[in-house]
Amino acid sequence: MKNVRPAVSTLISLRCLPRLPHLLWASLAISGLSACGKPSDGSTEPIASSVANAAPTKSADAAKGTAGLASGVQKAGAAKTPVIIAIVDGQNITEDEIAPAVQSGVDRAIALDRAINRAVTSRAVRQEHAAEAERLLESASRELLSQLYIQKATQRLSAAVSDKDIQEFYDRRVKADDYREYKAEYVLVADQQAAEELAGDARRGEKKAMARFKPITDQPGQWLRARDFPYGLGQIASRMKAGDVSKPIALRNGWFVLVLTQVRDQPPPALESVKTEIRNILVSEALVKDIAAIRQKSRIELK
Repeated sequence: MKNVRPAVSTLISLRCLPRLPHLLWASLAISGLSACGKPSDGSTEPIASSVANAAPTKSADAAKGTAGLASGVQKAGAAKTPVIIAIVDGQNITEDEIAPAVQSGVDRAIALDRAINRAVTSRAVRQEHAAEAERLLESASRELLSQLYIQKATQRLSAAVSDKDIQEFYDRRVKADDYREYKAEYVLVADQQAAEELAGDARRGEKKAMARFKPITDQPGQWLRARDFPYGLGQIASRMKAGDVSKPIALRNGWFVLVLTQVRDQPPPALESVKTEIRNILVSEALVKDIAAIRQKSRIELK
């Protein structure tokens, strides 16, 4: 059996909670909504899982656009007058435009030269391929304006999260979670009768039967949370005691017998150690609802 890594749905393990930049939440919120403007599954599963799974892979160009937007928004937020560093056919090139490249290590003169090239070629393509250029500009405009909305909404929603909200989340969805850890072994056989015989022999402690069991992960001795078990077997393990042998369990590739060898209790993380992660989760949940509300007010026609 392949090594079982900690599941992304583990709620408050600091390794598993989302540490996503605010701008990535745009794609989270949008991808988590159906065409009719509601969460796609209507479930209430821990948001830590949906965030991790839904984080999109952006293209290099999209990432650059987002970086440029973030820089521009930051500058605009400071109400500073743009510093014009060149004029090309009446188009202003400002310090803000080359700032992302310079901050990433590109020489300022090279960054400016590239900006001039962009200005002259963009003007040329709009003259030579006007219709195609217009379509591209419209698409890029939606992308950047959407990111700007997400950034502003995230700031607003984050400011609205109170210490009381964080405490309630901690009590309801962190402190109350099951943090027990298990060590387990298994055998997979072809038919139910063989599995029942094997389970009976294992309960009697017969050495020949016990020798057939092997660790449920590729790392012998690894402790697992219930949600880390493959095939949803953690639900069965959580109802067992150390030394118990499960009844045969039907899986798509045979019959599974589980032996729980050890169980240990683990405390939940301290509130202070997960406050930031909880705030991020609450904001991302609110952001999904915020965009869902906007979609509900919109006329959407799928063709």
